[in-house]
Amino acid sequence: DPGMSMFRQQDLEELARQQQQWQMVAYQRSIMEKSYLQQQMQQYQRDTERLRWEYAAQHRELAQTRDYTQHPEDTEKLYRQ
Repeated sequence: DPGMSMFRQQDLEELARQQQQWQMVAYQRSIMEKSYLQQQMQQYQRDTERLRWEYAAQHRELAQTRDYTQHPEDTEKLYRQ
């Protein structure tokens, strides 16, 4: 039946067109997801860097205050000399 094969041909073309559209959509989505992930990574790295910096600063402050308060007897010795 020639009508039947014609119908099938159109079906196949339609299917191919839809598949192409889906591939485009999937491709665009993967690009969007990739750029989103890259942004997240960069944000994470910035946060980590900032936290590391803050931690180091706090650590320095603690070390300084500890140096002042740790050895009161040493300062007394200095005064006695």
